[in-house]
Amino acid sequence: MRPSTSYDANGFAEYESAPEAIETWEKVAMIFAGPLAALQGKIVPKCFGAGSGVMYASRERGRRDVYLWVLERVDDDVVANRYLFRSLHNVRVLHYRHLLCYHVSRRADGNLCLVDFEEARFVPPGEDGDEDLEMEMRDLESTLGLEGR
Repeated sequence: MRPSTSYDANGFAEYESAPEAIETWEKVAMIFAGPLAALQGKIVPKCFGAGSGVMYASRERGRRDVYLWVLERVDDDVVANRYLFRSLHNVRVLHYRHLLCYHVSRRADGNLCLVDFEEARFVPPGEDGDEDLEMEMRDLESTLGLEGR
């Protein structure tokens, strides 16, 4: 999550504003539909669609707008794998230095996949983009103790 995002007592993200949350939802939907489309079901969970609607939580809280993605179910957290990030970088998507183990999950078939693309961004070809991708890979390798391997 971005630094401006806080977590409630249950560990769910809370955004500073509704427009910020909607903007993030739209960005993630575009990334899944664009550069991540070919990686779905392999490197990232399958995305079955994005939707929005209205939910009535309670009389006190009233009506709430809801924005969601329907993603393939993946199991609990596992240690990150360089292959996932290399595959992501091959389509020029930077996971944006989310190198924590809970950004990698195990699919039902036993394979690993990356999750949590709220800070992800497409990196255009060129020296600056290449440097960003290389920095993320170096950080990942350092985190995993894989430098020089």
